[in-house]
Amino acid sequence: MINLNKIIINLKHFFPNSKLTKDVINLLKINKIDAPVIFDVGAYQGNWIKNYLKSFPKAYGFLFEPYISSYEYLVNKYKYNERLLIYNCALSSENGNFDVNINTKTYTNSLLELDPLASESWKNDELKHKDKISVKVKTLDTFVLSMSGKKKRINLLKLDVQGLESEVLKGSIDLLTRELIDIIVIEMLVAPTYKSQSKLSDIFRTFEDFNYVLYGIYDIEKASKNDKIQQFDAVFTRKDFRLI
Repeated sequence: MINLNKIIINLKHFFPNSKLTKDVINLLKINKIDAPVIFDVGAYQGNWIKNYLKSFPKAYGFLFEPYISSYEYLVNKYKYNERLLIYNCALSSENGNFDVNINTKTYTNSLLELDPLASESWKNDELKHKDKISVKVKTLDTFVLSMSGKKKRINLLKLDVQGLESEVLKGSIDLLTRELIDIIVIEMLVAPTYKSQSKLSDIFRTFEDFNYVLYGIYDIEKASKNDKIQQFDAVFTRKDFRLI
């Protein structure tokens, strides 16, 4: 059980062994998806996808990580897994080259700059900007369109994109319209962390507009038991996706 009184900042990690992971694995099995196509956007060091690879040895993984050191770590970590493809790029609402902000804690790197209130929001850790580097950015629609000869349906999409959730979803309009994504696991920031970070209302509205339903909310994080929510994880599914 998570000790809410001892939570430290965890902006770049979904809890890999949480009930969320177990529920998503169960959803895939209920729908008889034995070789899921998994997109891990904001893969960092590849911890999140490990349990899915254990449960689905035939899974295909597409990992996206813009920070070069983390990308190289992923390449080395999974160099013997031919079913995983790793890309040194970020996803957003348009294609091009943009600056990613490098922070003291690399798991907080983002295309967005830190909010002036970030250190106040996350008192248990130091949040400071260090540098900027230019990275390649694509939309998910553009990326999937370029996947000649490969499956176009995404069975599981994970978004851990540090406040850029709405922008990534904007870049996925074609896939959402055609309901080519079955399950979306998304980290949602509540506490002010990045300038112009995605609003919860916008994220929920996007899912509602494209007939995706909320399956569950997980891993609510607080600085202390009686404090305000800082962030949480959520799972959305296609409206007609089998749940039981």
